[in-house]
Amino acid sequence: MQTNTPTDNGSLTGTVTGKPLNRIDGRLKVTGAAKYAAEFDLADCAHAYLVQAEIGRGRIKSIDTKAAESLPGVLAVLTSANAPKMLLPDASGASGTKPGELFVPLQSDIIQYNGQVIALVVAETFEQARYAARMVKTTYEAQKPVAEIEQGKTYLPQKFFGMEDFQVKRGNAGSALASAPVHFEQHYSTPTEHHVPMELHATIAEWKGDALTLYDSTQAVIGSQVIVAQSLGIPKEKVRVVSPYVGGGFGSKGLVWSRPTLAAIAAQKVGRPVKLVLSRAQTFTQNGHRSRTLQKISLGATPDGKLTAIRHESTAHTSMIDEFIEPAALTAKLLYACPNVEIVHKGVRVNLGTPTPMRAPGESPHTFAFESALDELAYKLNLDPIAIRLVNHADAHPESGKPWSSKNLKECYRRGAEAFGWSKRSVKPRSMTTTVDGEEWLVGYGMATATYPGYRQNASAKCRVYPDGRAVASAA
Repeated sequence: MQTNTPTDNGSLTGTVTGKPLNRIDGRLKVTGAAKYAAEFDLADCAHAYLVQAEIGRGRIKSIDTKAAESLPGVLAVLTSANAPKMLLPDASGASGTKPGELFVPLQSDIIQYNGQVIALVVAETFEQARYAARMVKTTYEAQKPVAEIEQGKTYLPQKFFGMEDFQVKRGNAGSALASAPVHFEQHYSTPTEHHVPMELHATIAEWKGDALTLYDSTQAVIGSQVIVAQSLGIPKEKVRVVSPYVGGGFGSKGLVWSRPTLAAIAAQKVGRPVKLVLSRAQTFTQNGHRSRTLQKISLGATPDGKLTAIRHESTAHTSMIDEFIEPAALTAKLLYACPNVEIVHKGVRVNLGTPTPMRAPGESPHTFAFESALDELAYKLNLDPIAIRLVNHADAHPESGKPWSSKNLKECYRRGAEAFGWSKRSVKPRSMTTTVDGEEWLVGYGMATATYPGYRQNASAKCRVYPDGRAVASAA
């Protein structure tokens, strides 16, 4: 076992950096002993299943639960007619967390998107709950939904999560584009993408008196505690969240959706623990997604590839009930040095569930579009893609002018190019081939620059050393 021993000057010897270490939870995970949210064994635990809207917009005219309620094993069916009053949680982020969307299901007959929760069935077994959910009969007064970006009206959002300005101007991009010796413009799009973690989204809720315990699949334990408490109108100290392992989330379990609150009211209704596990299909409507983007990039440059102007416009959809706009153009203000930059984000409200952060929110769709544009500009100018990036390397932060704490991008370019023989590539499309098992395959070499922000916030840590030599460290 690797150990760290303080030296006389207080530094550590035998550092673990760069050394192979066994994961503390490794054996539990590979042997199946690690317990995820749905795997806690609670006595007398019932099962819940969602009933979802089958229209994109409108209202419920009637919902008939009699057939479902008469089935063996069914304990309760919750709808807007009999669900307890729940509160909208705080969306400001002042508590340090945010709900996935500012919406509480089972509170009205209004339908805002296909897949919206309209009822919750609780039964003795999962199979009974799922079958009974199919027996809930609903009639609708349907309206024509706004389903695509092109169908809705655009508007200009102001702040990304209340932190960064969506609309950015530096210098005069319009004038610089008009006078640029070289001008390039292109449109790009990215599709709607979904988080599909291996572990299904799940919650087990158990009440003991007025205290609630949630075994929850979450990337935000404190967030689940705060948001559920706010929704139920109880002190957060009355909510305990247990989440020792998370089997993937990628952002879909980072904010807090309605699932743990629904499990809590179901458990309260039947007076026993309730397990709510979303089906694989339900994960596509209940936990956000990365929205589709339409991006227009205009670049002005000199013949040697030096950027003189950048205009990056991105349009993304959000929901009718809340707002999350994919910040797909914000990275343009810092990735490369350029004196004239204009960034425009537009939002369109559609009848879909609210989007949410997903694996490099903003940076991922931005990198695809902007790096493609820079490659195309390099091709137009007959420049090497690495060379055009070196010409535009930002030696300091383009917005603030402050030096980077560290930056080894040029070295990355050099070592990456050497590693796979970049100098041997042909720039002519479809000109490089290789033979595999007697078949000729086309070969392409590509490169791109990527970035991701490092946000800082207040934190605390505590370490306790016990007489028997044990030490317990915790952080928040």
